[in-house]
Amino acid sequence: MKFDLSILYSLFSVFFVLFYPRQITHVICFGRHRDETRIKSKIAYYSIYLFWTIIFGILCLIMGAASGLDSTFDKILYFANLTYGHEEYVSAGASEENGGTIYLTYYTKKDIDETILCEIIRDNKFICEPYKLGEAEVRQTGKKIWEIQMDGEVLGNIEIERNLFMWKICYMWDELKLEARYNK
Repeated sequence: MKFDLSILYSLFSVFFVLFYPRQITHVICFGRHRDETRIKSKIAYYSIYLFWTIIFGILCLIMGAASGLDSTFDKILYFANLTYGHEEYVSAGASEENGGTIYLTYYTKKDIDETILCEIIRDNKFICEPYKLGEAEVRQTGKKIWEIQMDGEVLGNIEIERNLFMWKICYMWDELKLEARYNK
């Protein structure tokens, strides 16, 4: 029987975010044995509780990103990089290969059109240079689906979806067609 680690991660996160901030706040405000009253103000109590809840929430997001179970922290970093890094798009890490398809994911805050999709292809040195894709064209086939064409041949697809404040762009390259171009 295979156990889903995302459920375990969610349970630990809820436990850490709800239990530990309360315990730390009680120790700070009422002493170790809860026999003292160090802080009498409810505003101070809730401020301390909120501070520790935020700290443990951030730690749980980092733990989820490090284990690969939750990408929320990564998306926050991508958004910060797009907002304050003055970049048009960011790569979401390494490529994934699955069943003859190579997946490359990017995030952007700009409106999606052919120019930015072609710019991402040309800027990717691991796809553009070895497979000679400098003249690749992008054509929209659906509302959020685009095709990547070169010399009349479809080399892959692009799927676009909205993620709150950013656009997620997923390039799906056909590995066999790319290898055929490489061997030419």
